[in-house]
Amino acid sequence: MEKVYKTKIAIWLICVIVGFTVVPIIPVLVYDFSWIGVTIIALILFVALFSIFNTRYTIHNNILSVKCGMFSTDSYDINQIRKIKDTNSILAAPAASLDRIAIYFAQQRTPLIISPKDKIGFIRNLQAINPDIVYLNSK
Repeated sequence: MEKVYKTKIAIWLICVIVGFTVVPIIPVLVYDFSWIGVTIIALILFVALFSIFNTRYTIHNNILSVKCGMFSTDSYDINQIRKIKDTNSILAAPAASLDRIAIYFAQQRTPLIISPKDKIGFIRNLQAINPDIVYLNSK
């Protein structure tokens, strides 16, 4: 059975992305209108928002797949997960919120950092597949 979890999305992140793409377009619109400039900035905004709203985490059998927008899908063996820890790390990650979890694997030094909307359901689903996963809740 396949279970899909969407990423948790922080509204402030959407505002920052829109701000960083809309503010540079103001001079293009006011002083020297250019369809090329408007098109480039609109494409950048589209790609950024598409990536955020299409980030998802899929559990299928013993594989965790992480899809970030239209760019990449990475797969991980759930049986290699050792522990999961709450984090608010700002490291670049396929996570659209700072309410994140760090997933530590047996053969990796760097954790996978993600932000599923249903964090507890996601962790329980992983633990149902691999009961050896330890969840270190910070609350």
